Amino acid sequence: QALMENGTGTYTSVCFSCHGDDGRGMPIADGAPGTTMAPPLAGSPRVQAHRDYVIKALLNGVTGPVDGKTYTQIMIPMNGFTDEALAGIASYVRNSFGNSAGYVTAADVARVRAARDVGRGDKRHQFRVVRAALAKVAVEVNRTHGRIILTANGRQWMRAPSGPS
Repeated sequence: QALMENGTGTYTSVCFSCHGDDGRGMPIADGAPGTTMAPPLAGSPRVQAHRDYVIKALLNGVTGPVDGKTYTQIMIPMNGFTDEALAGIASYVRNSFGNSAGYVTAADVARVRAARDVGRGDKRHQFRVVRAALAKVAVEVNRTHGRIILTANGRQWMRAPSGPS
């Protein structure tokens, strides 16, 4: 009961401004009919599916299209909230607006947060993220042979420096 009350308080003070009082998304003023600032939570299969989806959305935020629809607002990460507060919000959303799903506990949030933080602190993970970002364009300077190699979109160009360095 306290979990739902805490979740209700947080939702009505933070989340409602984009998701609406009824969880159907806040209509955009002067927007086309049915256009909302954020995706609906009411009847959402994502919200009612595995509890980790909602926990990850709260911890990491949400950007980009949802179900092929782009919204005007992004959901900022709420990872500064306590595990208890996030469990309350998640439980409220999963059991309001006609939704009927399991409750989320603070232990559930702590588990997902810990798994996320391990991945972010792991140097190998960080290297893979940077490597993937640089995969499209990479520059290598071979000091022994004085060559510059540029790789872009799978093609490679090599250039020897001109003149003394």
